[in-house]
Amino acid sequence: MVTDEQVRLLRKKRMEGKTQSAAAAAAGMSERTSRKWETGPLPSQTKSPRTWRTREDPFEEVWESDVEPLLVADTDGGLEAKTVLAELIRRHPGKFTAGQVRTLQRRFRDWRAQHGPEREVVFPQEHPPGRMGAIDFTHTTELDVTIAGAAFVHLFFHLVMAFSGWHFVKLAFGETFEALLGGLQSGLFALGGVPQRLRMDNLSAATHELKGTGGRSFTARFRDVLDHFDVEGSRIRPGEAHENGVAEKGHDVLKSTLDQALRLRGSRDFASVEAYLTFVQEVIERDLHAGREEKSRSSGRTSRRCRPCGCRSTRGCSWACAAGRRSR
Repeated sequence: MVTDEQVRLLRKKRMEGKTQSAAAAAAGMSERTSRKWETGPLPSQTKSPRTWRTREDPFEEVWESDVEPLLVADTDGGLEAKTVLAELIRRHPGKFTAGQVRTLQRRFRDWRAQHGPEREVVFPQEHPPGRMGAIDFTHTTELDVTIAGAAFVHLFFHLVMAFSGWHFVKLAFGETFEALLGGLQSGLFALGGVPQRLRMDNLSAATHELKGTGGRSFTARFRDVLDHFDVEGSRIRPGEAHENGVAEKGHDVLKSTLDQALRLRGSRDFASVEAYLTFVQEVIERDLHAGREEKSRSSGRTSRRCRPCGCRSTRGCSWACAAGRRSR
């Protein structure tokens, strides 16, 4: 088979004044073949695109019964192939594997060519284990959750470990100091250790404006919290939200994962707040923490060894993970 490189070399030699036989020899083809390719399109430009499948479609048997109904119901095109594949693996044990996600993505792409857009693909970043956790509040309006039919307006306090991608959330109804402290305390307890640094934006619950400079600094009350947990605090510059990328990316991953699970559930309504929070925790453990055990161990997740904190200035705090057990 003649390649584009051979044809280019043939034509180059002919332009240099080489004879037909000399140019053909230089290009590694017969003189008769060289005459065919002396002008015209390159070999790659003459190939017809393949329109047939090279292997059997593993999703053919379940496409109409399991997959297509989900795509039809997904009117905004937000359902991801990896989410559906995980559901198929649960529904049909032993029939599908995670390695078939690309095949299903191609089926999604072909089906959506007529019905809707594809979702944007995002890629995780790597960070040194145990060094940094990011904290923030995130609004959940886009999840459209209702409790017994009534809109449930709420936030989540969100702690994300940068290396392992470990998530912790706690229900909140405002970005208050009490919600921040309660979320941080519960998050570190669930983690079982303290990272070296906590990255955050300029939350009003933890920072105040510096008069005359336009900058911000931690409040004395929040500095007490950092000292109490023996952790270094790190703030972004005002107006530079991208500098807290771990938290921002964590919000996207968390809410996208919850949205996918709600789509599969078929309803965004829950009987009670407790039922909703149980659902959230189950999704986090199943879809965000599954398969991360080894990475979490390498990031320094410690056993839950805590000590009484004394609570001299950090109101409402009854414990702290021992500084000597911090993640490294």
